[in-house]
Amino acid sequence: MNQAKQRMTEAQRDYEDRRAKLAAIDEQIRSLEKVDNEIRVTEHAYLRWFERALGFDLEEVRRQMLTERTDAMINAMKTCRVKMGTGLTLVVKDKTIISIVED
Repeated sequence: MNQAKQRMTEAQRDYEDRRAKLAAIDEQIRSLEKVDNEIRVTEHAYLRWFERALGFDLEEVRRQMLTERTDAMINAMKTCRVKMGTGLTLVVKDKTIISIVED
């Protein structure tokens, strides 16, 4: 009889533990399902707007960033900061320009 009570107690603990885990998962699902009314605009959409609606020449922008000097520095250092001499610095990681910051 003692063994049966022990197994029953263990089963109840296991049940409660699984029930708590399921409740936590249900809460996560509810938080993911909440409707967010904020409209978002991606950076890609901004970029296309600048290019197509405002007439920015993105290839010209690229040429201005990747001069012979910046190209040589990025190829040599791979990860670095390249001052442009315009008050802006290119932030480069693994030969990819990831940001542009003010000096």
